[in-house]
Amino acid sequence: MIYGHVEVDCDTLDDNVLIKADGLPTYNFANVIDDHLMGITHVMRGNEYLSSAPKYNLLYEALGWTPPTYVHLTPVMVEGTYRNKKTGVYQMAVDEDGNPVLDENGQPVKAIVKRKMSKSQGDPSFEDLLAEGYLVEAVINYLVLLGWSPRGEREFFTLKELEEVFDLEGLSKSPSVFDIQKLNWFNAEYIRKLSPEKFLELATPWLSRALDPEKFDFKRLCELLQGRTEVLNQLPGMVAFLAEQPEFSTDLYINKKQKSTLESAKAALTAAVPILEGIGDWTEAELHDRVMEAIPGLGMKNGQFLWPLRIAISGQMSTPGGAFEIAYLLGREETMRRLKAALETL
Repeated sequence: MIYGHVEVDCDTLDDNVLIKADGLPTYNFANVIDDHLMGITHVMRGNEYLSSAPKYNLLYEALGWTPPTYVHLTPVMVEGTYRNKKTGVYQMAVDEDGNPVLDENGQPVKAIVKRKMSKSQGDPSFEDLLAEGYLVEAVINYLVLLGWSPRGEREFFTLKELEEVFDLEGLSKSPSVFDIQKLNWFNAEYIRKLSPEKFLELATPWLSRALDPEKFDFKRLCELLQGRTEVLNQLPGMVAFLAEQPEFSTDLYINKKQKSTLESAKAALTAAVPILEGIGDWTEAELHDRVMEAIPGLGMKNGQFLWPLRIAISGQMSTPGGAFEIAYLLGREETMRRLKAALETL
């Protein structure tokens, strides 16, 4: 179906062994009989088996049966370094003259090669991808586009839609390359399409690896995280700062765009302590209103106040949510503890 008419000279074929010395049939013999008795009409398999098709066809012909239609699929490849499992030796890069390519330290460089995707080489299986936090629908959608092209530019299909539009004519003769970044993009798109309730359900086990669900508002967290998440296994790392603030350099307070310096950061955090201590109802709305109400009187721009506040209570350059969301999630006691510790450091 993919390669068209393929001819092989029978003189190049070895004699087919049908029965082994122990009286049991060989795979090649049993396979032909088994497929015929099961009424198999199409055989889809890797193109490395194309060379065995002539032997099968001779058996079908000898038995007076019609051979199935063959669909020899191209392998899925990956790009990366390659290490021989038996020897443990990496394939090294060479130049046009066959000489080793060396890095700036004079060390041989590992070659970037295309190889067939293989579990034995550490490549993920379908189950591995699911265990890592990829969605079933995203993986299926991505994998079906490896070696098969739909008619038109459309990329997103449900399994039901794929059943309706799939055709053999769209299969490619060229090997496809498994690109984890492309899969991540697909997965992120599928995560964004989830209902908030479904994302919360899927995210909760991952968030629980880093946070105590009794102490944190997972529902609010998921509202902040859904649009930022590519793969579910990223979630523990994205929220770990809430459980324990990482050590951070005071350089994080310096931000040209927000006009934040070490001096202005110190002034902002000093002013933030009494403002936050005076808030009665510790909600995002109340935090926002009281702080935004106070900033103009401090002679500061919003960014000059809010940037150092978020850095002080998170210790991170990037967070899912701003200062108000982080303060709400941490709660009054932890927010004030972190704020005062940060001010003391400054």
